[in-house]
Amino acid sequence: MKFISNVKVSIKRNPNSMLRFIQKMQEKDIRLKNLVCVMEDSEAFIYKMELLHSGADDIHVFLDNLEKTGECTALQITNVLEDVVKGGLLRIQSGVIIEHESDYEINLVGGTELLLSKIKTGGAAVTGISRNVAVVAALEAGREKAEYDIAGYYTIAERESAVISRFTGLRPFPLVFSYTHPEDLVRSVRAVAGNFSALRLIHIDETDLFTIKQLASDFNKPVLIKDVDDLPVYILAMVIKMSQKNRIEQSTATVGILGLDTPAVKLTSLLEKAGFGKTLGFDQSSREMLSFENAGGMATSSGNILANSDIVIIRTPLSDPSEYERIRPGQYIISFAEGDDNSDVYASRGVRESVIADGHELSQIFPGMLSGMKSRGSLPLEEKVLVHLGQKVAALMDDEYKLPGLFSDIHSIIADLVDFNIIV
Repeated sequence: MKFISNVKVSIKRNPNSMLRFIQKMQEKDIRLKNLVCVMEDSEAFIYKMELLHSGADDIHVFLDNLEKTGECTALQITNVLEDVVKGGLLRIQSGVIIEHESDYEINLVGGTELLLSKIKTGGAAVTGISRNVAVVAALEAGREKAEYDIAGYYTIAERESAVISRFTGLRPFPLVFSYTHPEDLVRSVRAVAGNFSALRLIHIDETDLFTIKQLASDFNKPVLIKDVDDLPVYILAMVIKMSQKNRIEQSTATVGILGLDTPAVKLTSLLEKAGFGKTLGFDQSSREMLSFENAGGMATSSGNILANSDIVIIRTPLSDPSEYERIRPGQYIISFAEGDDNSDVYASRGVRESVIADGHELSQIFPGMLSGMKSRGSLPLEEKVLVHLGQKVAALMDDEYKLPGLFSDIHSIIADLVDFNIIV
């Protein structure tokens, strides 16, 4: 992820001040794209510069620390995206032209009457409902330590919606529900189902596979669920690619999972059906451990996983940093843990290969899955189809575990793979 900021800064008229500014910038992995001196006096130079950085707040933190030295003063900081994203990531506009009074009367009022008459014989299929996709996140009411509030998850749903709109031609609508009991969520989704022809579920707080499956079955239309469909497919593809690349025999391989969230539990079942050997798992939650065993995994300790697994999947960071010392030479690691920067640690422990994934490449997978389900009118994807997709997605990955670009033909390729006659 990259950001560009326009910065106006005053730097003391000292030969070493600018040099230290550049050195500190390089230490923070901030790149200078453009630099212009716009003013100078006996005390300082004033520069306008364009800076490339990875985190949204990197520039503010960087300049705040430099100001403490007394050698520079930030005069203005503007992220070039601020005006672009102001008011959200989506824009909704009329499908008919409304530029004049006659446009309103003919195109809008007349168009409405025409559609209403067609609905009498054609039903909802003649309306925009046939292209509507609900992009849903759900938050448990009263959670004090939620990662995001409703506005935060609405923004994430907007991001997902922008991808759907651009690469499927469907019309997404972000929805964020707050619920007290999972049954409340199921009822809420059921109540709005008639407005949509498909559902994309991106997040549910603290729930289980049973509730997710109930929600999907009640919707009775194509449902693509991040935690049980595209994310497990993506992780499965990485495991398959890693085993093929490093000539690991899948039938005898032991896969260990640290952090048993819903995607990990689903992955466990897919690994078994894909022909892998044992799957070991550990989580602090006894409920997640039970769900994992019900999916065919073997619940154990983190130490046992690190001692006996050929491939280790890290879903959550290890709670005790000393546990990284248990990683044995010759292992393979795939980490999805947020903020994982342990590449050097893995290398020092003799790990043969480690991959730190951020999940952004799901945007190359889920639009095609949604399009394929929508065009075929399919209900929830069967596990044999998910395994087939995982194998095919692995074949699309290069040796750096990268998929073809977002603007390649990968979406149509994935859509064509959603084939319910596949025998795995």
